Amino acid sequence: MPNGVEVLITNMMDCEAYEVDLFKELYYLRWGIEENYKRLKQWVEIENFSGKSVLSIQQDFYAKIVASNLTALMEIAAQKKWIKELMI
Repeated sequence: MPNGVEVLITNMMDCEAYEVDLFKELYYLRWGIEENYKRLKQWVEIENFSGKSVLSIQQDFYAKIVASNLTALMEIAAQKKWIKELMI
């Protein structure tokens, strides 16, 4: 952030200034993102790239992202088809 402050980690423990419900809501909003990171790390197999150069690691990583997006699109299409068939 140019000319700004970015807080990446904090320990806001003051219960009077920050209510617990605020953190519950933020945690809930983050849950899908965190689960996607976990799945991606397991799927990418961080220690098992096809090469050792920066380029080969980037290519492996981005190929996995593309494959993940294509899988999600196929899943959405399959769900729509399944729901449509249930309605018939």
